[in-house]
Amino acid sequence: MVSVATWKLPRSLRSQPPHFSKSQVVAVLEQISTLLMLDGANAFRVRAYTNASRVIQSLEQDLAGLAENGGIFGVKGIGKGIGGLVTEAVMQGTWGGLGELYEKIPDGLIQMLQIPGLGPKRIKQFHDELGIETIDELKVAAEDGQLANLERMGKKSELRVLEGIDLLTRMAGRRRLDVGLLYGEALENRLRNMSGVERASLAGSARRRRETIGDIDIVAAVKESDIEAVSAEILALPGIVGIKGSGTSKVSIILGTEFFENAGTALPSHSPLPDVKDAESESSSGNGKSESVVQTTASSHSIDQDVTSESDALEIPAASDSGIDGGVLAALGGEAWQEMSQTTTIDVQVRMVPPQAFPFTLAYFTGSKEHNVRLRQLALDRGLRLSEWGLSPLDLIGDTTGIEAAAHSLPAIDEADIHAHLGLEWIPPELREDSGEVEAAIANSLPRLVEPSDIKGALHNHTIASDGVATLQQMAEEAMDLGWEFLGIADHSESLNIGGRSIGVAADKVAEQSDLIHELNESWADEGTEFRLLHGAECDILTDGRLDYPDDVRENLNHVVGSVHALGSWRNRDEIENTEMLIKAIEDPTFTILGHPTGRILGGRDGFPVDMHAVLRRMGELNEEGTLKAVEINASPYRLDLDWRFCHFAKQQEVPVVINPDAHAPKGLRDVWFGVQIARKGWLEPADLLNTRSGKELEKMLAGE
Repeated sequence: MVSVATWKLPRSLRSQPPHFSKSQVVAVLEQISTLLMLDGANAFRVRAYTNASRVIQSLEQDLAGLAENGGIFGVKGIGKGIGGLVTEAVMQGTWGGLGELYEKIPDGLIQMLQIPGLGPKRIKQFHDELGIETIDELKVAAEDGQLANLERMGKKSELRVLEGIDLLTRMAGRRRLDVGLLYGEALENRLRNMSGVERASLAGSARRRRETIGDIDIVAAVKESDIEAVSAEILALPGIVGIKGSGTSKVSIILGTEFFENAGTALPSHSPLPDVKDAESESSSGNGKSESVVQTTASSHSIDQDVTSESDALEIPAASDSGIDGGVLAALGGEAWQEMSQTTTIDVQVRMVPPQAFPFTLAYFTGSKEHNVRLRQLALDRGLRLSEWGLSPLDLIGDTTGIEAAAHSLPAIDEADIHAHLGLEWIPPELREDSGEVEAAIANSLPRLVEPSDIKGALHNHTIASDGVATLQQMAEEAMDLGWEFLGIADHSESLNIGGRSIGVAADKVAEQSDLIHELNESWADEGTEFRLLHGAECDILTDGRLDYPDDVRENLNHVVGSVHALGSWRNRDEIENTEMLIKAIEDPTFTILGHPTGRILGGRDGFPVDMHAVLRRMGELNEEGTLKAVEINASPYRLDLDWRFCHFAKQQEVPVVINPDAHAPKGLRDVWFGVQIARKGWLEPADLLNTRSGKELEKMLAGE
C-alpha cells in the first residue's frame, strides 16, 4: 500500500487574529478548487477559487489588515462569498462550511493527485466510471486493463498510470534537495541563535547533498541543564504542523511552509523560491521571507513532446510565465503538483547532545550508513570504538557503551580531528557514500572539490526566442550580476512543438539571433566589459539519432546542446537501441554537449533506458581524438541530471562536464548552485568543468583552437 499525505483544513494555533497566514489561506483556496473539480462542481465556481488564490498570493497589502477593515472586498478578483470566507478564516479562525467538502471527497482521491501526470479531471473519471477510491484500487484496475477502455485513455496512458504509481511508491515521503535545504538550513540558522545552543549543524542526506531526502536531521550541542528550555523554544517555533515526540535528547516535529513567515529567518542564498512578493525568488539570493516557500509553476510554452504528441495523453497541465521548464511541470502532474507544492511539509529531528559529543554525533548522523561502517572498522583496527558519542580505546571502556564509554573518548573539536585519529584526511560530507573516499583519504589524495565561486558561466539557457521569458539582454545582465564572464544561449530547435506548433527557433531565424548576439558582444567590448554571449542551440536528438536543424545551421553556432525531448519514444525502446542512437548523435561533428542525459524528472519520471557508461566511454574516445564532447549536469533541482554516480566516471574518461541551469528566466541562472553540489558529490574539481574557464578561453575551445 502506498502511504502518502492527504488534506485537512488547518486549525488556528492563535487565541486572537490573525488566525491564519496568507500562505495558509492561499493553500486552502487552491485545495477547494481541486476538491470542487473532484466533486464535479461548475467550472466557473472552480475558477473563482483558483483565481482568488492567485490574487491573494500576489497581494502586496497585509491580508490581516484587509480582512479586518473590509478591504478584502475591494480587491479585484475576490467576490463577496470568497471575501467573506477569507475574513472569517483570518478574523475568527473558522472556515465556514468547507469542512463538509473535505469530508465528502474520499482521501484516496486526494492521494491520487500525487501520482505524476494525473490530475483531478482524470481522477474523477476513474471514480465515476469505475468506482475507484484508492491508489491500490487504481493500480489493480490498471493492471487488469480497465483504464485503457475509458474515453481519452488507451494502453499507453494506462501504462503511464502504473509507472506513476511505482514512482510515487519509491518517492513517497521524499523531498527534492532544494526543498530539504530550504527547511534544513533555515532551521539550522534558527537553532544557532537560540540561547543554550552552543553549536548546530545540518546532518543526514541533506548534508551529503543527495538529490532527494527523506527528512531533516539537525545536531545541536546543548548542555544537559539547557535541554528543557531549548526543547520548549523549538516547540514554540512557527509553522509546526505536528509534534511526533519530545524527549531528553531529541525533538521530532513536522514543519510546514508557515515556518518561514515572519520568523526572521534568513533563507539560504541558493533558495529555490519563486518570484513572489516578500519572498525569495526562485534560486535567488538575499534574505527575504517566504509566503509560499515551495510554490512553483512552469512556462506556458515548453511541455515535453511525449505528453503532447499522443492522442491518448493524460491531462495537459495549466502553466504560467514563471520561467520554469514546462516539461518539468508536465512530468510532475501539472495543477495537482503545483497545489501540492504549496502545502509541502517535512519531518525534522533535532538531536541535542553534550557539546563534547557534538562532532561524533554530527559525523554519525551525516552518514552514509556504508561510510560509517568503514570508519568503525578502521577504528577497531586501531584498537578504538567509534560511536555517535565518541572514539574510545577498547582497553579502557571494557563492557561500557554509549555515553558512559565516551567518558574515555579521544578529544575532537570537529570531524577533522576524528578523521585524523583514524589516519585520514578530512572527508567532505558529499563524498561519504563508501565509493572510494576512505581509500583516497588514507592516501591523502582526495580531490579539491569545485566551489560555486569557481563558476564563470554556463552554456544552456533559454530566451523569449523559444520558451524562455526574458530577452538576451536581460539574461546577460543577470549573468553579469553573478560575476560571470560568459553566458551560453541555447534556445530550442524547431522540432520541439506543442499541438503541431513549433516553440523553437526556426532554422531561418537562427542567423538573426546570431546577429543580435554579435551586436551585444561588440557593445560590451567597446565599453571594456569582459563579458560575452555564446550562441548555441538546444537541438533535439531525434529518434533515429539525427540532430535537428540542417548541418549548415549547426555549423555556424558556437555550441550545440543535444537533448532528447520525445521521451515517449525513447522510453519505449530498449537500452541497446537508445545507446546506439545517442552515440550516433554525439558523433555528429557539430555536437558539443549532451543535455539532461537521461531526461529524468525527480519525483516525476525516471529517465529513458541507456548505457551511460558506454556513452561516456565513446565521448572520451572522441575527446582523445581532439573533438570537444562534454556532458551536462542539468542543475535544475527538478532534474540534477547527469546523476552524480556518473560524474566520477566521466572524469575518469576525461569527458569535460558542464554545469548548466537550463534557465528559462534570469533568476533561474542561480540554479547552477545545485549543479555544483552534484559535481562535488561526483568528485569533480574545477579543472574537470568547462564552467571554470574564462570566457575567452572557452570561446577558443568551442572553436576548436
